Amino acid sequence: MIFIGLTLKQKEIVQTKFDSYCYFREQNRRKEKEIMFSELKDGQLDKLYSMDKYYGDSTFLKVQGEEIEIESMQIFEAILKLTEKQRTVILMAYFLDMTENEIGECLNLMQSTIHYHKKKSLQLLRKILENQDEQNEKIDSLRNNPRGGKRQSILDQSGASTL
Repeated sequence: MIFIGLTLKQKEIVQTKFDSYCYFREQNRRKEKEIMFSELKDGQLDKLYSMDKYYGDSTFLKVQGEEIEIESMQIFEAILKLTEKQRTVILMAYFLDMTENEIGECLNLMQSTIHYHKKKSLQLLRKILENQDEQNEKIDSLRNNPRGGKRQSILDQSGASTL
């Protein structure tokens, strides 16, 4: 900076004011362009990372000549418990993004029949997945407490615990 005709003290004051101006200008610029992670919405936060995809972690099902990748083993097992028709409707609707009319044309069924199968299949999948969750919770609780959550105590004649 060029300081013409200023004393040393005045030069220091001008430099300090200029530095403060630059600092606050930078802070305001950042405030306009930067957002704290805690202020991000879920959809925005999901865009900030990526996950590696390993094909050994996925399983595949075939429907109407298309191979469909299913990443979740839990969902894969639940889908396998459906009947063939239910499985086909669910896979076509949710994995191939087909409408009920398109599915009906492929399977030679009415749209209302497809809607019925889709609704019943989703209800059954929900029930299967909820049962899987309950079973997993029971297994976890047994792993954490092998006595089944009940503490057993043996009382002697006087009522004092011996354990």
